[in-house]
Amino acid sequence: MENTSVTFFSEGSLAGSTEVDFLGIGKESNVRAERLKDVLYNQRVAFLKLDIEGGENKVLFDIVDCLENVDHLFFEYHSQPNTEQKLGTMLDLVKSAGFRYVINGTHAPNHPFVDRVTRGFDLQLNVSCFRL
Repeated sequence: MENTSVTFFSEGSLAGSTEVDFLGIGKESNVRAERLKDVLYNQRVAFLKLDIEGGENKVLFDIVDCLENVDHLFFEYHSQPNTEQKLGTMLDLVKSAGFRYVINGTHAPNHPFVDRVTRGFDLQLNVSCFRL
């Protein structure tokens, strides 16, 4: 991860993603992105929320060595069809950083053995992490 610009796919409302063009219309913009790790490295944070429509996975892996500076963490977990799921690794990561976690589901197929998602996200979870 680095300070750079990234492609942002806009849905035309308040939502969008750097990972998925949900509407498939190619409405994209280049936006400035700053590395969160640079901010967290020497700063204590009471609550960190990562809700960046699929970008959470990359950011969480990048800030792993700064999580000691975070008291409470919330992140959305997203997976896309035909990509490696990283939920187990991410949960191990926050556990190793001294957090307990609670998971709430927000989006998944009702009948996963029959219903197959072919584009967008096939799973979205809310993960709340706290220290005892």
